[in-house]
Amino acid sequence: MCGGNGCIVKYDNRISSIINNSEENTSSGFTLLQNYPNPFNPSTNIRYNLNSDSYIILKVFDILGKEIKTLVHQKQSKGKYEIRFDAENLPGGIYFYKIESEFNSETGRMLLIK
Repeated sequence: MCGGNGCIVKYDNRISSIINNSEENTSSGFTLLQNYPNPFNPSTNIRYNLNSDSYIILKVFDILGKEIKTLVHQKQSKGKYEIRFDAENLPGGIYFYKIESEFNSETGRMLLIK
């Protein structure tokens, strides 16, 4: 489903939803932003903002829902974050990045071109 402010896509295997935020979602405790560059080769930056101190898990999955890498697994302070994901040894294709806090999770989509 797409509208003027973004898209939401349901996925049945481990990835709960894809949310393309154009406005900050303060109710979730964080805002997941689109990675850049996208498409990318061989690395990209995943950005998010925390509205309060939170325990954060940020993982990357392949199109089948298989976990590729854990990028963050720790308590972080309120603020803006940018995490570099290096996909040098991965095949081209669609990948997902999922951020989880104590109360919510969101997922973004990125395209690795080779």
